[in-house]
Amino acid sequence: MKIQHLRFFIAVVDSGGVVRAAERLRISQPSISAALKALEEELGQPLFRRRGTGRSLRPTPKALRFYGDAREILRQCDAARARFTAEEPRPVKFRIGVLQTVASYDVAAFSSALAMYNPHLRLQVWEGGAIRVGEWLRQARIDAAWTTVDKDAGNARVLWHEPFVVLSSRTHPFATGAQTKLTVADLEGQPVVLRLSCEAKRGQLWPESTRIRVGKGRAR
Repeated sequence: MKIQHLRFFIAVVDSGGVVRAAERLRISQPSISAALKALEEELGQPLFRRRGTGRSLRPTPKALRFYGDAREILRQCDAARARFTAEEPRPVKFRIGVLQTVASYDVAAFSSALAMYNPHLRLQVWEGGAIRVGEWLRQARIDAAWTTVDKDAGNARVLWHEPFVVLSSRTHPFATGAQTKLTVADLEGQPVVLRLSCEAKRGQLWPESTRIRVGKGRAR
């Protein structure tokens, strides 16, 4: 069964005859008549009854039911063609600078969330220290930065606050005293061991009199 024959059949039903259908489709009348004849031969039954001595045609009851099926077939064919020929959206590249100290599972969860809401997004993760990530952002080499924020900024959003925890021996005044919360000022004059890549070493977070020892441990 040819799609073109179904189109000609629908046009004849909608127009009420071959002549008007030919004018509507801008093709010759013999072409439509030949298509209707081929369709009737394939179905094994006539589709139309002539109305009087004119050229207008009246569809049979079965032809009217077949008319609804034919329209649905053409609708699905047109929809399939439109989906096939439609241009696929181009992938959008999104570059984000991420601190080296951000856990890999957090980066993976972030990537999965972006892919869920925008399947065409192509994420590029650039890892680096806080200074380098900031330079990438200022140079527009990345679109966003996942880094530390010293103060509120108009283009920044705080995701979470991460407090520092002091680990000391049991005999240290920090452990034996009643004070449970410390400030940076309380660390003045104390030797402090930080991670090798800790972002807190930059800026004015620590007082000048604090002696800082760089270590590779994860405790902070």
